[in-house]
Amino acid sequence: KNTKKALYFGKIDADTGNYISGAELQLVDSDGDVVEKWISSNDLYMISGLDNGTYYLEEVSAPAGYVTSSERVKVVMIILLCQLIL
Repeated sequence: KNTKKALYFGKIDADTGNYISGAELQLVDSDGDVVEKWISSNDLYMISGLDNGTYYLEEVSAPAGYVTSSERVKVVMIILLCQLIL
């Protein structure tokens, strides 16, 4: 059985701890293909249907008043299933 799960992302101000809206973000797979692109909001953003693998979160552009981060955040998705039959 191929089970897929979801990841949740949010852009947070380092000083206030509040969510930042207006940042353009993207999730890229290990082949460099864009899996999903979105604009951050005042809440978490969910990406579902992901397979096991390595992904990278990138900021494409920052909202006014912020600097675009050049950091690529590595995300490793590992879903382990265990079935016990008695």
